[in-house]
Amino acid sequence: VSGAFDGAGTGWFAFEIGVSRDASQVSVPSYSGMFVYDYDGAFNFRQKIGVYARTLPIGVVYSPTTDIMYTAWNGTDHGIHAYSTASLIRIETIDSNVSVGWVGNHAFGQGRLRISADDSVLLATVNGGVNAYAVPEPATMLLLTVAAPFMLRRKRRQA
Repeated sequence: VSGAFDGAGTGWFAFEIGVSRDASQVSVPSYSGMFVYDYDGAFNFRQKIGVYARTLPIGVVYSPTTDIMYTAWNGTDHGIHAYSTASLIRIETIDSNVSVGWVGNHAFGQGRLRISADDSVLLATVNGGVNAYAVPEPATMLLLTVAAPFMLRRKRRQA
């Protein structure tokens, strides 16, 4: 409306960008990890997810119907994972067997994610093709996003 643009940088090559369904959060995967920003008219750095040059998200997509983001990881924590956008805690592993190879500083390669408009199918580029995953129903994912912080707290107390 004002004609002004706001920006934020990671200082690293950015693979792609993910934007939440209400545009209140933006995630930018890079070689240094995924930079997560809250957006309220300005980009406010919230957290970096992943470890520089070792294990990190190289792809991200947000659910169009729930407060969940999906990430494709490279490194020892490889796979496709779901995170709560509120807590930034992993709530589910969609596929721990898929290995997303390192593609260097290139935007289009393994680990790129897309999701259907009805939130029922998650697509991931993999070596030689595309994997399609059925997304758990929104009620199940909502329950996981609400329960995740309590489960994590309980697990820490038991340790």
